[in-house]
Amino acid sequence: MSTRSLGKRIRRSAWIRIFLAGGMVVVAALAYRLSFDSQASPKAAATPKQGTTDPPAATSAARRGPLKPLEVVWDKTFGGPKTDIAESIIALPDGGFAVAGYTWSDDPGGWDAWVLRLDRTGRMLWRKTFGGPKTYIAESIIALPDGGFAVAGRTRSKGAGDLDAWILRLDRTGRIFWDKTFGGPESDEASSIVALPDGGFAVAGYTESKGAGDEDAWVLRLGRASAK
Repeated sequence: MSTRSLGKRIRRSAWIRIFLAGGMVVVAALAYRLSFDSQASPKAAATPKQGTTDPPAATSAARRGPLKPLEVVWDKTFGGPKTDIAESIIALPDGGFAVAGYTWSDDPGGWDAWVLRLDRTGRMLWRKTFGGPKTYIAESIIALPDGGFAVAGRTRSKGAGDLDAWILRLDRTGRIFWDKTFGGPESDEASSIVALPDGGFAVAGYTESKGAGDEDAWVLRLGRASAK
């Protein structure tokens, strides 16, 4: 059994906050933070080209002048009556975001993985949950060239052992292309995933099913997979 416990999480809802600091955008999902370069400088955002129409948010920001360091642009919560956790967030080319984590609110029987698609203002475009009779957890999400997503995590609902690494491939609307588990008789988890130029993936996590110790670092190289 893994020494990690899912039952000791504090009660909370998924929380997302956007800050602007100079030419940087900082996104916080719970205690996890991701920094990335803003595609437009504050000066460029405040001086639109002639003949263009800025969205209301951009016009308002230009009117009030430069943002202060780490000024909150918007702050959103997502969740239901029980615990909902955001574990991973990525910025998308259209200015929006994709968020992955897990929820107890949608399934009274246990944890379900969930993926949220947000626009640039934090408005939810769609939300998907993925689950079964036991635990499904999403730990990491990446965007793919076709507009879809790949998610890495763990599940107790299927696979070879107590807990298995779980990879999920989605299209741009959150529809499942395929999912697959990896692992042995003990607990195994995928906590990070990257896409490779050949269409495959590299996955990192830990395993108790093999290796030299109680939990060993685990890296998998996966080949390209076709949609079912």
